[in-house]
This record gives sequence, structure tokens and C-alpha cells, in this order.
Amino acid sequence: MLRGKVEHLTLSFLTSAFACAGSGGTPKPASMSAHSISTPKSTKAPPKRERWDEFQLVQSWPPVNGERFIARDHLPNAQKVEVRVDEASRKQYLSLVTDTVFKVGTLVAASHFDAGSGAPGPIYVMHKEPSGWNYFVVQPDATKVARADTQRCARCHSEAAADSLFGLPRVRESNGAVGR
Repeated sequence: MLRGKVEHLTLSFLTSAFACAGSGGTPKPASMSAHSISTPKSTKAPPKRERWDEFQLVQSWPPVNGERFIARDHLPNAQKVEVRVDEASRKQYLSLVTDTVFKVGTLVAASHFDAGSGAPGPIYVMHKEPSGWNYFVVQPDATKVARADTQRCARCHSEAAADSLFGLPRVRESNGAVGR
């Protein structure tokens, strides 16, 4: 009796594991169902990803932070960050105070890295334009992310004390002094 059930289960499995595609009755693995075979493939080319022309230049700038720090609000999982600022604005960024205002053309890039593996992640960029800050996201391969929620960036950074920038994390020393 057990042998009959095993044979029945085996036959049921084999019947469900293969589907008949087309009129020739040639068995096909279940992963190649008639639906997946008959669905025409899209002839549209994937959208061309825009490269960020300044990527290599920005990557050549030294980070303003001595070592990577944990980002608190950019991504849901733990990320460490390196911040790079254009050379003309670097000193101003490092001495950020409440009334600091950056000139048009200032560029700030926060490169994210997985806190565990160190694998590179997205780069969040702020570029100061005459109308204010322009926010965008770049992948480690220098391509811009087309659908980044930059309105969220603008809302959060509007709460920063110094021209939409928060600056580097501050460390409270054992003597009570605040430093970087």
C-alpha cells in the first residue's frame, strides 16, 4: 500500500513538474510554463542611465571627515559615510556655524558604504545653484538615479541650521567640550 502511494505521489509530481507547450506535446520543465514561453519579450531598450560627469573629480577630493561615521537618517540599514566638499568650500564646511551661507557652485557629496562589508553604496549629492540646493543621487558606477525622492532630501535639509547643511557629527569630549 505504501509503495502504491509513493508511486502515485511520484507520478503526480512528474505530471505537475512538466507542462505541455504547443501542439507537439513536448514536455517542458514547470519553470518554462506555456505562459512564460508565449509571452513576447519587450523590444524596448532599457532607459539609458545618465552618467554624472563630475563623478571622478569629486572622488578625487579628500574626505572632510577623518574616518567614516554612521549615517543616522539616509538609509534604513547601517551605512558609514564619507563626505567630500569642493576645494573652495571645504574650509567653510569644516567650520560650519548657524549663519554660514555657501556660494553658488558649492558641491557636497556623501558617499555611503555598508557598515559591515564596506561595499560602496549610493552617493547623495547637494549642488548649490542660484535658486537654492539641487539634490540628486548617484550610484557607485557614476550613474544618476532617475527616481530618487529628492523632495524628501529638501524637506529634511531645510531643518539644518546652516544653509541646509548639518555638517559632520560632533563629539562631546570628556571635559565637556564639543569637537569633531
